Amino acid sequence: MQEFLAVATAEANPQVHLWLLQARMSQIRSAKDKKGESLTAEAKAPLVQEMLKSLDKTIRQLPADRENRWYHRLAEVCAYLADLCIQIKRPIMGLSWLRKAVAKVQSHPQEFTSVHAQLARLSFAAKCYQHNMRYFDKEFIDIKCANTTKRQDCQQKLDEEKEAEQNKDKRVDKKRDGKKTG
Repeated sequence: MQEFLAVATAEANPQVHLWLLQARMSQIRSAKDKKGESLTAEAKAPLVQEMLKSLDKTIRQLPADRENRWYHRLAEVCAYLADLCIQIKRPIMGLSWLRKAVAKVQSHPQEFTSVHAQLARLSFAAKCYQHNMRYFDKEFIDIKCANTTKRQDCQQKLDEEKEAEQNKDKRVDKKRDGKKTG
């Protein structure tokens, strides 16, 4: 895998590099030692640090296009990163990289992304809340899902929740009207 990461540099093709980083993080997460036992957190830490350096380069090289064709891949890599940082008991290690990822994927300041969720997860695990308040102290008016299918699912869920809320309000109003007349 190291050879592939060396060949597919972040500068040449950051989207391919994201895919390779995701594969490498998956390997690290399930890595075993020579005895067949899972690697300890101490053994995984240098591997995660190596991946973080590579991810930093990749995030800087990703194109800033409106469609974010690579967004779903970056969101998955950020989820792997958060899992690994929590697994090795060093969640604070991933916070700065996730902040960079948020800056890259966010179209406007009031947009919530799945990278925000990973950032919040690491912040809570690291008990480091104050540095990320700038992301969570405002009202979000838009949600960016990882891909169009999920975006449609998200929109459908939001519509269903809104409809359920309206139906609940109607039932409450009917009960209130029934008590007033009775």
